Amino acid sequence: MIRDRDTRATGGDRSHIPHATAEPWKDLSTWPFPETFHTFSKIKGSTAPLYQNSSTVESVELLMRYDVGPFVRRVLDTAVLMLVAEGDDLTLWDLEIEAFNALPTTAKRLEILRSATHMSVYSNEDNLRMAAGHSTAWLSTRL
Repeated sequence: MIRDRDTRATGGDRSHIPHATAEPWKDLSTWPFPETFHTFSKIKGSTAPLYQNSSTVESVELLMRYDVGPFVRRVLDTAVLMLVAEGDDLTLWDLEIEAFNALPTTAKRLEILRSATHMSVYSNEDNLRMAAGHSTAWLSTRL
């Protein structure tokens, strides 16, 4: 990370690491979950051909320091829909619910996507339709 910072500070190219790998116990990546690699590889081959399995070192560093807490309290009088996958195995439910509860607005709705995992929202058409349905219903009342 320090070498990447030095390079960026002098106008050099940003360093990259893979977004995900099939064997994260062997290869460094941003998201060390094989399911992430396989899901996005499949999506690249079908609906997202421009997907690049690459993250900048800077974005990884920012991700490691990311905390929604200071920002969520600033969402005043703004309608918010939060979708949470019931079987999410990559993000932490308690933090998601904590963030939702901290939103200082009454115009908020929490929808739990039953039988969905973090990655199956991307890869499973039924889960994607479920998420789209909740989003469509929410937006049709708000726009």
